[in-house]
Amino acid sequence: MVKTMNSIKRLMLSTLAVTTAIAGASNTQASVIPNQPQHQSKALQFDVALSNLSVLAGTQQKAYLNIDITGLPSQLKKQRPKTNIAFVLDKSGSMSGQKMIQAKQALEMAVSKLTPNDVASLVVYDDEARVIWPAATMQHPQQFLNTIRSIDANGSTALFAGVTQGSFEIRKYLDQNKVNRVILLSDGMANVGPSKPHELAELGRALSKQRISVSTIGLGLGYNEDLMTQLAGHSDGNHYFVENADKLADVFNSELGDIFSVVAQNIQININCRDGVKPIRILGRDEHFTGQNIKTNFNQIYGNQKRHLTLELLLPPGTNGAQMDVADVTIAYNDAALKQQLSFNDSVAVTYTNQDQQVEKDKNSMIYDNVTTFEANEVSKQVVRLRDEGDLEGAKKLQSQNISNLSQKLSGSAAPQRIQEQIEQEEQLLDSLDKADWNKARKQVRQKQYKIDNQQSEQDDDSDNK
Repeated sequence: MVKTMNSIKRLMLSTLAVTTAIAGASNTQASVIPNQPQHQSKALQFDVALSNLSVLAGTQQKAYLNIDITGLPSQLKKQRPKTNIAFVLDKSGSMSGQKMIQAKQALEMAVSKLTPNDVASLVVYDDEARVIWPAATMQHPQQFLNTIRSIDANGSTALFAGVTQGSFEIRKYLDQNKVNRVILLSDGMANVGPSKPHELAELGRALSKQRISVSTIGLGLGYNEDLMTQLAGHSDGNHYFVENADKLADVFNSELGDIFSVVAQNIQININCRDGVKPIRILGRDEHFTGQNIKTNFNQIYGNQKRHLTLELLLPPGTNGAQMDVADVTIAYNDAALKQQLSFNDSVAVTYTNQDQQVEKDKNSMIYDNVTTFEANEVSKQVVRLRDEGDLEGAKKLQSQNISNLSQKLSGSAAPQRIQEQIEQEEQLLDSLDKADWNKARKQVRQKQYKIDNQQSEQDDDSDNK
């Protein structure tokens, strides 16, 4: 145990050192170079808009700046991006039997989809983490498959060490023109080394700064979904709840489908709010900022994926007829097909008016749908916390109000089907609150909440598998 803890400390210190160095470089990259090529690629489509083109004069107003980024799949038909994947497998005792058989079969399927130009590694962990296939190009796939087949299950669950060791393998071939991804599969609670959700969130943030995403696969009902979603969310990966091991191959196939469809990476978003405009928060993201400048990022965008970032603002009072510039937006990104960094610039403004009808006419209902979705999702997280604390009646009351609020938004929605689907999702949560099998229901809920916050695609949602 002492050996394991010392090993984990070394891993944490090494991660911190590399992260600090790369963080300095990433801060430089976040500011767009003036003579950088402007948006010319076929990888991404942008839409920057305010929730209100006009607001009432004479008073402070809340508004939302929304940035839609859509991945376009046209370039993928020519050549998919090269990958650098570390498979990290829990081989603790709880993985024995059918779980391990199915996990190895899913890994074999995934490896068979890689090409000689791809890089892959394999890390297993029980009481400690071990690299059993060091990072290398896929020149010897059969040997890799034989290594997978030799894995057996025993020991505890050193999850943190496994992910960190996987990231070490990724860094051997770290390349902005490759998709750098750790795929973590675990069925149990982390019980060796750092094991709290906030500790795994910090690891996710550190890896994100290195352009490494972690996708987490929680197998069965014994894993910690808060830990797994924190790690995936803060590194911009996917999260999957897989109740039964026979669904693992489908999940690995879905995950590789996302990886192979990346059209842009290192998407750096810089929002500069004009004087008098106060940025409040980014919906669905727990990022903190001060002053007028907001910097955030997505690690990647997939083809056919639409991601949005919604920033809540407080606008100052203005006079009737006056126009005010609200914010400037700059987005820099690496085009996967062109292997070149490009940028996109836009700005938004608002007009002050005394006419209530004009304000109502100029509302962007689609942006308000985003706000409705995010706010209802935040309430559902509060409901889960109340249920965890044993306040069942409080949880039921809050969730009933949440559903009522969503229903009231339905008539004015630009996408009523989307709101209706969320109402149904929230009704499922309400129905599950007093069920004996709360553990399973909680994992399903966390998966769905994660999907909303991170706009994980529909085909990646395996939370209802049987």
